[in-house]
Amino acid sequence: MNFISSFDKYYYLGDIFDKLRIQVFTYLNLECKSFSVFLIGKSEIQDMNFSYLNIDSPTDVISLSFLSYIGDNFIGEIFISPDVVLENAQKYGCSFDNEMKRSFIHGILHLLGYSHKGILNHSEEMFKIQESILNLSN
Repeated sequence: MNFISSFDKYYYLGDIFDKLRIQVFTYLNLECKSFSVFLIGKSEIQDMNFSYLNIDSPTDVISLSFLSYIGDNFIGEIFISPDVVLENAQKYGCSFDNEMKRSFIHGILHLLGYSHKGILNHSEEMFKIQESILNLSN
């Protein structure tokens, strides 16, 4: 896993994410795959949300899946905005780290093809898996 952060204070998340990545793939009974994770600002993720999803507002996580484009091992990129994650943590009454883990797991599930929109709506299943893995990681 490649971890790139625009924020020095969040470098510690790289180790947390790497352990959590293994937990996600183990839980799903899948071979561990490689991907990149970028921590970016709120305005950058809003721009991406508009560019890729035509939604003009910030979001916590955006995943770009390369499953069908690149070989078997590298499956895509996850972009997370710590600013939005912090807002969500405050809104839902949980810790920043817990909400960051939730966003990270959510991002991986998207890379693996889970969706909560359109015809391939796995919303209920996706959130159950996400919360189960999150509970195991705490």
